[in-house]
Amino acid sequence: MEVAEPYEHQHHRQPQPEFPERTLEIALKVWVGEARGEWSDGCRLWSCERNYTRARDDFPRRRRLQSDRAPAWRCALEYTHVSSRYHTDWLGFPRSPELHVILDFALPTAPFSYILICYSYPPVLGGSEIEAQRVSSVLQARGHHPRILCAGGTPMPPVTEWVDPYGLRVRILAGRWPERWRGTAFALAVAWNLFKERRNYQIAYFLMHGLHVVTGVPVAALLGKPIVMKYSCSSLVAQMNHSWAGRAQLRFLRRWASRILILNPGMVEEAKAAGLDLARVSWMPNPVDTGKFRPPSLEERIRLRQELNLPPDSPVALFVGRLDPQKELPWLLAAFARVAAERPRAILALVGEGSLRVQLTQLVERLDLKRNVIMTGRLDADGVLKWLQASDIFTLVSAVEGLPLVVIEAMSTALPTLLSDIPAHTQLVDHEVHGLLTETGNLEAIARGLVRLIDDPALRARLGAAARQRMLEQYATSKVVDCYEALFESLLVQQNG
Repeated sequence: MEVAEPYEHQHHRQPQPEFPERTLEIALKVWVGEARGEWSDGCRLWSCERNYTRARDDFPRRRRLQSDRAPAWRCALEYTHVSSRYHTDWLGFPRSPELHVILDFALPTAPFSYILICYSYPPVLGGSEIEAQRVSSVLQARGHHPRILCAGGTPMPPVTEWVDPYGLRVRILAGRWPERWRGTAFALAVAWNLFKERRNYQIAYFLMHGLHVVTGVPVAALLGKPIVMKYSCSSLVAQMNHSWAGRAQLRFLRRWASRILILNPGMVEEAKAAGLDLARVSWMPNPVDTGKFRPPSLEERIRLRQELNLPPDSPVALFVGRLDPQKELPWLLAAFARVAAERPRAILALVGEGSLRVQLTQLVERLDLKRNVIMTGRLDADGVLKWLQASDIFTLVSAVEGLPLVVIEAMSTALPTLLSDIPAHTQLVDHEVHGLLTETGNLEAIARGLVRLIDDPALRARLGAAARQRMLEQYATSKVVDCYEALFESLLVQQNG
């Protein structure tokens, strides 16, 4: 069967692709979104066998469905050097770093509606919360119709219906319940709202795990809604087998989930071990606003240092996140004690709040680091940005992460990073290219890496520039929202197919 010629963008006409039909086939598989995901250095590639024939047959018809009302969805696919870690031999391309196949074409995207269920939401600041707001605000600006369901309680507004600062409609549930029972009340309210609003949404998107997944997924499934679930942290899927609620979530997701989204390659094995269908497991990164999180000018940096009372000649290493056991902050403080002994003007800033604050404060005193460590407490997004732009190094030495948004934001501001060598970090940073990776839990390696970055401004500048470029190319909000738009569209195409 003949396939319609793909649209060729003016800038991509030379050189001509070596395998135009195979290229179109891959592009169609991207569009359909039946995922058997593979990672490569330069791109995200998808494979689909079950729906490819239908998509190929339908492609010319969809090209004729362009309308003034429907925004165009543009898919750009670039095949570059394939990492030895993730093989894509099934694509049929020769393994060559010189081969570039670029396809750029437009498909119509009709407006869609979805309910996003997340237990917490901004002004609560976390990677998942910020992603929920950031992605939904851009999708709404593109003409789609998001609706947010979240739990109430401090610091959420004491109302049920709320329009957030980005103009998103948020329904706050179970806000009047005591914290002890709020999770249960929220779960029941999610189920009722999914049923009550059944005519007002097409897709149910669960961004956070919890009891609300147990109550909400069966309701959405009975209503015939496509169901998307995203896991935000490594080891989370494995831990779910340790509780009845977790086992119920996995059982319902195995049966009814249309797509399960993960953040790093290590989570693929966890999903496989939990019995999840890998054909429905897809990678979806966290986005960053590269316009907001940008490198400061010299004048801005001087002003920010003055505002934050940072000495102009003191190197500042920055941590941003929850002060909880997952972040392994005792490792970082112990390693920084060695740094301070050699570089007494060095400063470590800990931005965030959490259950370990008292313990960490005592550890700072015991290590005699009171002159070198700053603990700011919880800051809003603008406060975090100020610290990112005023600092010299960003560091995160966790043993477990999903895809830490704060690392993405730090890289977007061109901060060089010192990170533990876990899957969540190695997919963001190539050692000695975008940052430095250290052996997890190795205090001496952490200390040596920090001292090296402190002593070498040229290295910091090189790593920071490369980090910024990677964020612009792969993690900018517009690119991630393109992925969401394509995913949700593909699920509705499959549902209506």
